[in-house]
Parts: sequence; structure tokens; C-alpha cells
Amino acid sequence: MERKFSDEARSKDREIEELRSKHSDQDIRLSENIKILEEEIGIFKLKIQDHERRESELSSQYDKEQALWEGKYKFLEERNDNLK
Repeated sequence: MERKFSDEARSKDREIEELRSKHSDQDIRLSENIKILEEEIGIFKLKIQDHERRESELSSQYDKEQALWEGKYKFLEERNDNLK
């Protein structure tokens, strides 16, 4: 009877050790996946910043062009009115 308990105890100890090993492996893979995701997030953040900067530049350029063309249009309208 005592031997049966001893065998069961060893079996449970092996089972516990296997579970600990699996847990450790999963923990390592999880940490690696987290690092990969953090790197990807960093890349996407840089891309977002670049797109926001580009959008700001384009918006500023558009505003300048719009003001320029409005000025040219106004000038031509006034000139056309003066010629009439």
C-alpha cells in the first residue's frame, strides 16, 4: 500500500514537472510574441506619425495654393471688370 502511494506520488511529481515545463515554454513563447507585437506597434506608430506629417504638409500646401489661386482669380475678375 505504501509503495502504491509512493508510485502515485512520483507519478504526480512527474506530471507536475511536465506541467511546469509546458507552462515555462508557453510563458517564453508568450514573451516572444509580446516582443514581436510591441515591435510591430512601434513600426505602425512611426508610420502613423509619418502619414500625419505628410497630411499636415499637404494640407498646408493646399491652403497656400488655394489662397494663391483665390488671389489670382480676384485680380483677374477686377481686371476684367476694369476692361468692361
